[in-house]
Amino acid sequence: MSSYRQIFKSTAVVGGASMVTALVGMVRQKATTVLLGTEGYGLVGLFSSGISLIGVITGFGLGMSGVRQIAESNGAGDQQKLARTVRALRFISLTCGSLGLLVALVFCRQLSWATFHSYNYASGFALVGVTLFFLGVSTGQIALLQGLRRIREMAAAQIFGAVLGSIVGVAVIYILRERGVVWFLLSVSGATALASWWFARRIDVGKPVMTANDFVAEGRGLLGMGMAMMTASLVANGKDYLTRVWINHDLGLVSVGLYLASWNMSSQYVGLILGAMQADFAPRLTAVAKDHPQVNRLVNEQMELGVLLALPGVVATLTFAPWVLHLFNSRDFVVAADLMRWLMIGNFLRVVVWPL
Repeated sequence: MSSYRQIFKSTAVVGGASMVTALVGMVRQKATTVLLGTEGYGLVGLFSSGISLIGVITGFGLGMSGVRQIAESNGAGDQQKLARTVRALRFISLTCGSLGLLVALVFCRQLSWATFHSYNYASGFALVGVTLFFLGVSTGQIALLQGLRRIREMAAAQIFGAVLGSIVGVAVIYILRERGVVWFLLSVSGATALASWWFARRIDVGKPVMTANDFVAEGRGLLGMGMAMMTASLVANGKDYLTRVWINHDLGLVSVGLYLASWNMSSQYVGLILGAMQADFAPRLTAVAKDHPQVNRLVNEQMELGVLLALPGVVATLTFAPWVLHLFNSRDFVVAADLMRWLMIGNFLRVVVWPL
């Protein structure tokens, strides 16, 4: 029972923060869909998915591998090892973020053509590439908070970043409309990076003196596991990008906007559950990784709780799909209700298999 209580307590804290973040995100989505319409919202989706694909490739899965390494060092009580891991992770994360920005600058024309069959959006992709640097900043900080199981700080950073990013982003869209799409994406990612840095800076793990060989040794462990994570993420993000591009080429930006809205609404509740579970599940699983019966029990408990938490929201979304789309977007998006129901079923299955 104590294990269930620990899972529920951590899920409740992060879930509560995720709920607030989701509500803020829904308000932001409502504002952007009303201000931009289906076509403008489709533009947001294509820019973000194209740049996210580069971010996955140049990020090398450091988010999850960093959590694992930090949790492992912290669980062993090795403060020196923990300090070296954190310093190496921060350095490598910033390096990967800078690499992502460089790749976006170099290949912005090719990305524009692949996405829109036009070079007119090349400068936009180049500018949105800055979000990859912000991602590098936040990756190291969030991994530190999660690896040390600083659940409350994670929750506070999540809320602060969402609120700040939404205020600035919606203001930009209100003033510039479609011309502000790029600046909207920069505002949201910049706020996330600022929030993660603000709360992680309070954690003092020391500043060990490290040689180049030390960085290589730590980096080998981080990148080794990260590459496996990157492969899985690349499949998911590649599918996401290609789906949106295919819809855009065949049906146009309006259909991309409809698809994006239905996808966001169908994954919103499930995303809350998965995000809340991940904050505590990954470090706890790492701590018992070599104890197979313990791993088996933990995974089963997490799966049971996930299904119980997700099922009410899934049923409600399936039932009230048209009203949900109207409420959180606009009347123009109601035609995507049937698509949203199919996507909802698929997202529920994610909860079942995610702990595995």
